[in-house]
Amino acid sequence: MAPAAGAGPRPPGDGPPRPFVAADPTDRACVAQALAGTRLDTVAGRLDWTRGPAPNIALLPLVGGQWQHGPHGPRLAVVSNSAHPGVPLTGELTPAR
Repeated sequence: MAPAAGAGPRPPGDGPPRPFVAADPTDRACVAQALAGTRLDTVAGRLDWTRGPAPNIALLPLVGGQWQHGPHGPRLAVVSNSAHPGVPLTGELTPAR
């Protein structure tokens, strides 16, 4: 199994976030190696597999959302942010109709 170009663990804070590519995406060890060095920003926040708490684990604080009726159709409102207070609330939790 040869590592992909640029694959392998990086020190935290080493350059901008970027996904790694497995040299052989059908080989579990290659995929695990690529994943272990991956840091990337997503719509849900930064996913960083280089920091743990264990190898190949990325933690992401979640917020609570609820689909609500909006002026232009359904919208996803953030109704709970206790685990990630930096995300603004955009609605209140309402009972289902």
